[in-house]
Amino acid sequence: MAMPKESSEIEFRFTGTVDLEIKHATDMKPIIITGGRTLAIFDPYVVVDFDEIFFCKTLAKPKTLNPTWRENFTEDIQDAENVTFTLFHKAVVPPDPFISHVMVSLEELLSAGKDTFEYDLEPNGTLSFSIRFMPRSTVANQVARQFRQNSKALEGRGHRNAVRRKIHIVFSHKFMATYLRQPSFCSHCGDFIWGLVNKQAYQCQVCSMVVHKRCHQSIITQCPGMMIEWKEPEKTEDLPKDLMRFSVNMPHRFRVHTYHSPHFCSHCGSLLWGIVKQGLKCAECGLNVHKRCKHMVSSNCGVNQVELASLLGEMQMSPGKIGSVKRKPSKVNLTSNSGSISSSHSTSPLMTESNGSLSPERNHLAGLHGCKLTVADLTFLKVLGKGSFGKVMLAEMKGSDKVYAVKVLKKHAIQMEDDVECTMTEKRVLAMASGHPFLTSMQYCFQTE
Repeated sequence: MAMPKESSEIEFRFTGTVDLEIKHATDMKPIIITGGRTLAIFDPYVVVDFDEIFFCKTLAKPKTLNPTWRENFTEDIQDAENVTFTLFHKAVVPPDPFISHVMVSLEELLSAGKDTFEYDLEPNGTLSFSIRFMPRSTVANQVARQFRQNSKALEGRGHRNAVRRKIHIVFSHKFMATYLRQPSFCSHCGDFIWGLVNKQAYQCQVCSMVVHKRCHQSIITQCPGMMIEWKEPEKTEDLPKDLMRFSVNMPHRFRVHTYHSPHFCSHCGSLLWGIVKQGLKCAECGLNVHKRCKHMVSSNCGVNQVELASLLGEMQMSPGKIGSVKRKPSKVNLTSNSGSISSSHSTSPLMTESNGSLSPERNHLAGLHGCKLTVADLTFLKVLGKGSFGKVMLAEMKGSDKVYAVKVLKKHAIQMEDDVECTMTEKRVLAMASGHPFLTSMQYCFQTE
């Protein structure tokens, strides 16, 4: 007999309309961007995401450390759990440098009993905003999803960040996919980072640590650039099971050193330039770093990070999730539907009808009307086109004369290029086009092993 889930294990998710006003940010400090340059003053703007789904973007305020926006946004969201506010500097040449970031649980906002909030940003600054939630049951004049023109969507905002820059948080590190303009080495495993095009590695936007994409989840040290330091809990029971009082705190003993052959920084991975006294070398473990990277190096002298991460993996402890504490909120139902429907975050394949007509029974995702589709239900006729991530195939539904265009994507290639969000955006756009007479719509979406 299946036992019912405890209320504490049920995640809170909100479905309805969100009315958000971004007010202002204060106490922002100069930041160090890629290359060791200090950005004393910047042109900040805010990007808001609900569960890694783009929600809105404010205008950039020129040359200020205390920007005021006072911009309102109202949109519908579905099954959202967290809201993320990320501040970027509007650069002349992209990509825009990261400034600060904060993630807030929607349950925390709803249970606060107020509309105006002020949260500390990481690594520095404070953001003030006002937010109101209108559950689906209270939204008046609810109609089917349809297309409508938004004349102010691009007004004064330039590019709307169609390709979103995802932030990977590991032990307080804010990793983002980065294009490296010079040969670099991984700070974790020490191996060379290969690649000439696309974004070869992940770089922490706070401490500038550079690692392989495959290594970012194996980091075992806290980000030294974060203003929030670890506090030892009063009771052992307050510790997460995966944490187990795990910490690494062995400071380095750096000394100025002259290198007689080319060396690379063990933190940011780039070359140590100069003829004499090019960098610093630890007297104990021999770690080589730039002078500008000294204060951003973790206190892990003599620790073999690769072996330690491997041992944690054998103990079924994921290094990337040790430092994060996930809440277990109680069950709250804010939707008017009798049963919730969750769509899987699949990436392949996307199916569309080859003709322009839309049948009423197939104008939504297969999961919404209980009809499931698998590869066994299709007969593939030929390949229509190929690309770097997948291909489009012509398929016929078994038992009928209907023909579909099936877009098959390689999940491994999408994950390696950090293009999951782009794929999900494409899926949502195709699903929204179900009621449009001139756009191709998605009929089914499923994934295989």
